[in-house]
Amino acid sequence: MTISFGQNSKIDSLFNKFQQSSFYESVYPSKLRLESYQKEIIPTLIKLLDNTSFTKLTNTFDLIYPGATEFYGHGHYVPYDMDWISVRAGWLLEELTFQDFGYKTSGVDDAYLFNLMKTKYNEYLKKGTYELEWEKKSSKEKLIEFRKVLAKKAVDWWQTNQNNWTRLSAIKEALQSNDENRL
Repeated sequence: MTISFGQNSKIDSLFNKFQQSSFYESVYPSKLRLESYQKEIIPTLIKLLDNTSFTKLTNTFDLIYPGATEFYGHGHYVPYDMDWISVRAGWLLEELTFQDFGYKTSGVDDAYLFNLMKTKYNEYLKKGTYELEWEKKSSKEKLIEFRKVLAKKAVDWWQTNQNNWTRLSAIKEALQSNDENRL
């Protein structure tokens, strides 16, 4: 597929919005639109994996993610620390390619949230939210070094697969995989 000048400018604009702070206004809508470009955006995503910028998400409403400190008893759960631009890029890259490069953050899952609701309900009634405590939070320096390793893993994967990769083949491969993180 050939990309026209106008299409490059549209993709650049979407990547610009993807790096902004407002989740529901900019980040999420641009992520959904970027996905439709499939293979064309992978090189840019791989470059963003080296971006060490921290852009705190705003307008997250009921979004539950590792940068969130409160849980409203419901919401959209995204297990990626998306306050970091590199992790946002990893989130989109992993969802686009059905690969597990290691960008997900563990520590909060459905079982944790249900237990929190069950055991802290009276506190929730007083405050209106539950406080989230994320496990396995590392220092900024450790995170940056660890993400360099993850970025290298993605670069190596892309160098091996860039000539033959399609989203359809990626879905087929993920369905045949035993790795639940790929789905």
